[in-house]
Amino acid sequence: MTSPSKQKVTINLPSDVVRAYRLAAVRSGVPDQTIIEQAVRQYLGLNDLERLQNAFAHLELNETDADQLAVQVVKDTRKARSKA
Repeated sequence: MTSPSKQKVTINLPSDVVRAYRLAAVRSGVPDQTIIEQAVRQYLGLNDLERLQNAFAHLELNETDADQLAVQVVKDTRKARSKA
């Protein structure tokens, strides 16, 4: 689930959000950044993209087609979430 390379970012979050992700990290036994990364990946639909890439790896899509498919999956995921 982790990216091969990481980039440091600085964000400001409400204190209740910070308390919640820190508590989730302690309960899960993982670092804070793992909880935040998992939440962002889930929100952006990146986990779905990884599953889709694995499912269609045998199709040998070129980079452009793969990018278009990935963008469409993200759009569909966001649309489904907004309806829920």
